[in-house]
Amino acid sequence: MLKNQTNRNFIQLTNHLRLLLAFSFFCLAVLSAARLSNLLFFGNLDELSPQQSDIAAMFVMGLRFDLKVLATLLFIIYCLPTIFAAWWIKPEKFHSYLHTVFSCSLLLLLMLAVIEFGYWIFFGGPLDVMVFGFFEDDTLAIMKTIIADW
Repeated sequence: MLKNQTNRNFIQLTNHLRLLLAFSFFCLAVLSAARLSNLLFFGNLDELSPQQSDIAAMFVMGLRFDLKVLATLLFIIYCLPTIFAAWWIKPEKFHSYLHTVFSCSLLLLLMLAVIEFGYWIFFGGPLDVMVFGFFEDDTLAIMKTIIADW
């Protein structure tokens, strides 16, 4: 009986780690694709081609930053619930929670990358404090202008 429970726990842990690695891979892919799309869209390839080593260093630095942010995010949405609530939640529900949270986080990250790209096109710079004025100003007029300029 104990061996059967141990095998079941090991399989559940393996499934959680697979889900965690898939989420990490997709997050890093979205962030790298966003960085590459910004470089290709806004960069002048004729000026950038002689600086390939600098571009590679930029992508490595970006990947390091993305890993740091991802580690913090995973600590918040995986480690803390595991430490504080894992014994109260059934393993099936915890796996469902992870799947839901990872899916929502990935969707939010993808939306943020698209918003950043659109913001850069419209305002000519990265996201900043002006974003919060979006809700204070005439939101409908801003959305119409963004859609018309797109």
